[in-house]
Amino acid sequence: MDPQPVDSTLCWPHHKTSRRAPYSGRLARHPGADDVLLVNERGEVTESCTANLAVRIGGTWWTPPLGSGCLPGVERGLLVAAGRLRERALRPGDLLRAEELALVSSLRGWRAATLVPSARPAPSARLT
Repeated sequence: MDPQPVDSTLCWPHHKTSRRAPYSGRLARHPGADDVLLVNERGEVTESCTANLAVRIGGTWWTPPLGSGCLPGVERGLLVAAGRLRERALRPGDLLRAEELALVSSLRGWRAATLVPSARPAPSARLT
């Protein structure tokens, strides 16, 4: 997870945009990971730099609510509407106790993910 919080009150985290510098800068700080998770000013996990987050806890798949500061991705929206994902605020500790993690995007689909410490080099499909 990147230590710099995302401000969930700003408009840009909620819209797909060509403004990639905030994301590419975070990715550059974690060269051993394929992707990096973001946390808002309240300590809630929002999304990754390239996808929405899905976390399985207690047999249920959860994704952060839009109010956490995540992009309302197309695939995320379809999965929420279909009941495959439910919304709830997620904190870093929730990810540590999760049964499974996944990244979701309409471009790349549903991808299993593994949480790794940012200091350790990570092969494909791992995130920090």
